[in-house]
Amino acid sequence: MFDALTAPIVADMDRFQALVESNPNDPRCRAVVVALEHSAAAFDGWAAEADPALRKEKQTLHAGLLAAAQICQAMQQQHV
Repeated sequence: MFDALTAPIVADMDRFQALVESNPNDPRCRAVVVALEHSAAAFDGWAAEADPALRKEKQTLHAGLLAAAQICQAMQQQHV
């Protein structure tokens, strides 16, 4: 699972953390969370997918994007 945390992803996470630490009320912090939630919403209908493999992929993407949004939100709330 952690193989997915590539160097560019870790760098993005580090930049988000620095932004939150410098100004947790920066509108960009909330914008990141909203963007992840909107991206997850694109997969809201995953359960209706007829193809089992595609259904699983969509479910995984939906859950992963929501988890990322929750992580970013938690990071922000720790600094407010």
